[in-house]
This record gives sequence, C-alpha cells and structure tokens, in this order.
Amino acid sequence: MSNYAEYQARLVEDLINTYDLYLDEPERLRAPDDLQRFLAAHGFDPGEHITGETLEAVRELRAGLRACWNAETFEALARRLNPLLGREPVALRVEPDGDRLALWIEAPPDAALIERLAVACAAGLIALAQQHGPERLRSCAAEPCRDVFVDTSRNKSRRFCSDRCANRYNVAAFRERQKGSGTGEDA
Repeated sequence: MSNYAEYQARLVEDLINTYDLYLDEPERLRAPDDLQRFLAAHGFDPGEHITGETLEAVRELRAGLRACWNAETFEALARRLNPLLGREPVALRVEPDGDRLALWIEAPPDAALIERLAVACAAGLIALAQQHGPERLRSCAAEPCRDVFVDTSRNKSRRFCSDRCANRYNVAAFRERQKGSGTGEDA
C-alpha cells in the first residue's frame, strides 16, 4: 500500500473511531473545534470554516463509513460504497509506483470539505479491503466498544481493538462463569 493509501486508511479508521460507546461521553466530535483538531492531527486541510452543519455532515458520513467497514464481502462493500462515491465529485489520477501504476481516487481540490473527506475515506476503505480483504475489517467484540480495526493476525482471529478491550472482555466472561457456577467469591 502506498504512503497516501496508508494515510487514507488511517484517516477512515480514526474518523469512524471518533464515536466510542466505551467513553463516558461517546462523541469525540462535539463541536466544530473538535473536528478542526481532528483534521489538523491528520494533516487534512479543511479549506473552509467548519460550521455546525459541516460537523453534522461529517457525523453522517462517519455512520455511512461504519456501515461500509462492517461489510463482510467485496459485493457488500461495493453496494455500500458506490452510493457514497456516486454523489461526490471524483477525480482519477494515475502515478507510477515502482514497477506498476497506482490509481488515485481523489476529490477535486476545490471541492467542499465533506466531499474531499468522503472521497479520501472511501479510497482508504478500498485500499484496506484490497490489501487485507473485507472480512479483516472488524469492529471490537468487547461491548460497549465499537472501535474498528484491521485484523492482521496470521489466523484471522483478532476480535478486539486493543489489549484493554480484550482484558475487559475476558474479566467479564470470567466473572460471569464464576457467578453461573456458584463458586465465585460471594458463594
């Protein structure tokens, strides 16, 4: 994956993860300034003043991207991504990439922030699905966490976004087993 595709992949993953039910306040993009900081941290120039309307559009985009991320097949991913890409202005560009050509999917530079962000995130999802397969784009199995991640494990068995969630899930499962067997500390 090229550096630009890696950037797009990180952007889409991080944008989806700006809503985390594990936190006391799940919404990380509460105000236009939060979105401004997110974009700055990712080197994404908004090119315009961020309003409440823009923020709401980004939240809607995030929901659509989460649905795309959770597609388990290329067919399902295409069905979810095509409407997103179909309503955005898209420019294609080809560049040499070593001994092959790389196809770049971008929004025109003069496009609105939401359009440029949608196209960059869609391109990141496409790159991740091509490199790893859509079945490796996962959501954390530790409720209430919904963070997304790419399962790069050898046996395709990763279920949690982090060690924190894996440990929390395993402790909860252990306590549930202890409670069910009547051999817990309270018994």
